Amino acid sequence: MVYSRLATPLNAGVGRTNPDERAKVKAGTRRSRVKKARALTASTEFLNVDLEIRSRRSLAPIVQAWPWVQTPGLNAGKAPRWVVGSPPRDPRNADAAIRHLAALVDALPNAARRCWNEASSRTLDIGIQAGLEPRSFEDVLLRPSTLKEIARLSARVLVTVYAPWEE
Repeated sequence: MVYSRLATPLNAGVGRTNPDERAKVKAGTRRSRVKKARALTASTEFLNVDLEIRSRRSLAPIVQAWPWVQTPGLNAGKAPRWVVGSPPRDPRNADAAIRHLAALVDALPNAARRCWNEASSRTLDIGIQAGLEPRSFEDVLLRPSTLKEIARLSARVLVTVYAPWEE
C-alpha cells in the first residue's frame, strides 16, 4: 500500500475522492515540481572541546609543543598569535576533554607555559551538534573540580551549538 505525506493510503477510498484531492496526490508524486524533504541531523550530541589561544606575543613555543594545533590566518614569516586546536584523542564528554586539556597545559615546557600565562585569552569551546531529538540536551555537565581547573588556568568557557544540517 502506498502512503501520501499525510500518512493516508493513496488507494483508500478509490472512486470516492473528489477530483481536487486526486490532483493534489498526483502533483505530490511529480518529482519535478515537489522537492523531497531532506533529513536533518537526527540526534543532538557532544562533539569536542576546542582550545583557542590569542596573544599579543608569539605563540610559537605552544605550536612547537603541540603539533596538533592550527594557526588560522597565519602569513608566512609571521609569528603565530592565534592558535586553535582539539587534542588528538576523542573525549567521552566535555568534562573529560577539559581535564585532558588541563593536563596538557600543565605538561607544557617552560617557554610554552610562559606563552600560555601571557596570552590575552584562553578559551575552551564546547561544541555541540544540535539535532531534532531529544527536546532537551543535558549531557554537558562539568564537575566542580573541573570548574576549579578552568579557573586555575585562567581560561573561559564558550559553548557553540551547531544547527541541525541536512544529512
